[in-house]
Amino acid sequence: MRNHPRTLSWTNKIKTKPRTHNIVYLPSSESILTTLLNYLQGNSEIKISIEGHTDDTGTEQYNDVLSLNRAKSVYNWLIDKGIDSSRLSFTGFGKSRPIFSEKDEDHRALNRRVEVRIIKE
Repeated sequence: MRNHPRTLSWTNKIKTKPRTHNIVYLPSSESILTTLLNYLQGNSEIKISIEGHTDDTGTEQYNDVLSLNRAKSVYNWLIDKGIDSSRLSFTGFGKSRPIFSEKDEDHRALNRRVEVRIIKE
């Protein structure tokens, strides 16, 4: 592996408008997305998987759709910026893969995230 991480993760930076599933990026997301874009532009052999996650509030169906929309929004953003779709895939895991216990709001917020994994170098 070269000098880059296998996984990039950011939490609670991509929001959805209530009841609509419309994605809203927080200002701090733009710098993370731009870093990812620059990395992909400089490493044309890299393929990535974009993975959306949620906390445990709401139904399983709601969280599955929400997590998929989070991942798809990053996928679409990268394509809009010129990254070839053949280098990208996306999926949503809903609330099935928490990285923190859901004991309070702070911990739930950490589970609302998008992860980007390198799947081919």
